[in-house]
Amino acid sequence: MFKFAFALVVGISIGYFYGFDDAKKHDENVVTRVVAQVGGSNRGKYNNDIDKRMDNLEKR
Repeated sequence: MFKFAFALVVGISIGYFYGFDDAKKHDENVVTRVVAQVGGSNRGKYNNDIDKRMDNLEKR
């Protein structure tokens, strides 16, 4: 049990300091940067503008 607790504390402290250092270097958080990279070539294919979708449905 002590090994597990020790590993948990070490992992949390490393993650905290890594995140703090990352936040000082970048204006956007890591989630925003990862989502921007994952989109790739499909980024423009999907539209989440609900008002535009409703306007298109009303025109039919």
